[in-house]
Amino acid sequence: MKEKITVMIADDHPLWHSAINHLLKEYPEFEVIGNATNGIELLNIINKQEPDLIILDVRMPEMDGMKH
Repeated sequence: MKEKITVMIADDHPLWHSAINHLLKEYPEFEVIGNATNGIELLNIINKQEPDLIILDVRMPEMDGMKH
């Protein structure tokens, strides 16, 4: 059996978290292992979980994908 692709979602909007989680439930090969609302939270989770894929909002509070 093929291993699942682990996914981390990083976005500061709860609606996007919900929508992406809902969409990924349609694909059993993906497993959402964490949700972050800012860059600092994302880094903490990445260091613990080591996801295969990160769906990232590049503009978030605290620290984002554009500047830090």
